[in-house]
Amino acid sequence: AEIVAIVEPAMHPRSSNAAETLDSREALGVRYGAPTFQSLDELLASEVKLDGVLISTPHATHYDLATKALSADLHVLLEKPMTTDVNEARRLSEAAASSGKTFMVNNTANWRAQTVAAHRIVASGGVGCVEHVSCSMHSPLIWLFDDPRNKGWVEATAGSTMTGNGFAWGQLSHLLAWVFKVTALKPVEAYAVMHRSRASGADLADAAVIKCEASTVAQPLHQGAASGTAGEGTAGEGTAGEAPPTAAIALSGSATVPGDAHGEEPIGKWIEIKVFGSEGVLAYRGDDQDPTSGGLSLRRRDGKSLGDFNVAPGGFAAPGG
Repeated sequence: AEIVAIVEPAMHPRSSNAAETLDSREALGVRYGAPTFQSLDELLASEVKLDGVLISTPHATHYDLATKALSADLHVLLEKPMTTDVNEARRLSEAAASSGKTFMVNNTANWRAQTVAAHRIVASGGVGCVEHVSCSMHSPLIWLFDDPRNKGWVEATAGSTMTGNGFAWGQLSHLLAWVFKVTALKPVEAYAVMHRSRASGADLADAAVIKCEASTVAQPLHQGAASGTAGEGTAGEGTAGEAPPTAAIALSGSATVPGDAHGEEPIGKWIEIKVFGSEGVLAYRGDDQDPTSGGLSLRRRDGKSLGDFNVAPGGFAAPGG
């Protein structure tokens, strides 16, 4: 791919992290040998020939910008979260489906080898029917979410339907994307508690319980000694008149790990996920500053391991970004 244009509204973009220096709009143009523009509208009105756009802007602007790009017959790679309004997400999904163009949300961890392997294990019955997920993500990002100057990360965008801003929008969207990719659970309702920064108002720590429809992947459960004995059945199935099986996600996240990913001694994000099912548990633990972390482990009631599912167990990077 070739970068043929850059849109940057600010002449001199800034970061509140003293260890991070951002290029000016002019310097970006020089670095990539491309013309620069102050808005997407300005770019679309120019003579620059485009195949697609990568949108990496404040969360609440995603819907309008992606819709404009699709209307201009362009492919779209959109930063997470997709939108900050569920109705906007539905409309954008419909627009993308009818456009004939490639539309993707940049949940990068979902395409790493570790995630693909975890998805295959669960889909092939590695844990049976998914019943519970425990997941956590803790990051050294206090400098970002506790600083009121970082308006795009700590404030809801003016004039939008966005509710609040902070660690949940900025980081936990990575974690949830991983969980839903791997488990195929469908959320039904959620209860959440947030701790907010006194300085910025952004959420710094989050806890949630999410009730889901259980995965519809049908896998054999433990069977008794003879056909029809107690314990025999199929995951995801119930007897006539029973409510559909449910599962729960217990989520924990915070931005308050001491340190800085950009400092002299980089501190990584701590990720831990366990997927519990009717046949076993799949576990992941990683630190995105430690390339040796990120392995998968599987423990089943029948003693089978990852090797039985033809999936290499280790050496994957942590989800997040």
